[in-house]
Amino acid sequence: MNTPSKTSTRDAAFTVSRVVHMLRTLSPDMPMQQADVLLHIALHPGITMAEITKRTGLSQSSVSRNVSAMSKFHRLGKPGLDLVEAAIDPREPRRRLVFLTQNGKLFITKLLRMVDENFSIDRETDARVEIERMHEEARAKEEENTSTRGRAKKPV
Repeated sequence: MNTPSKTSTRDAAFTVSRVVHMLRTLSPDMPMQQADVLLHIALHPGITMAEITKRTGLSQSSVSRNVSAMSKFHRLGKPGLDLVEAAIDPREPRRRLVFLTQNGKLFITKLLRMVDENFSIDRETDARVEIERMHEEARAKEEENTSTRGRAKKPV
């Protein structure tokens, strides 16, 4: 029987910690049930609210509240996280199908690449992730250059 090494267990714990941290960058008080709903929507594009209820074990009102919080506008017209959108099912107007928005695809791609560097939702999102990474590198390089300007160079 194979037992995980301390290194692999530590690596796994570190990865989970990074995932939780990234989720908290969206909302410092993000409930775990909201993260659970988000991941179900990412894994099953077009999932119904009823199916999310069944898969997560949450009540219908909890699923609705969490989807609302992750939509463009939260309840009472407050700004939401803009990660998901609910569309009316054309076959059954009372039913809502839930999808990731472009922002949601971008976030989920970055999140899941912490676990699987080859994760991909679609080519457009892959391109957006790469462009964002290049911008972040350029900003970091510019900050580095700015912080070293004006300092006297050390003699060689």
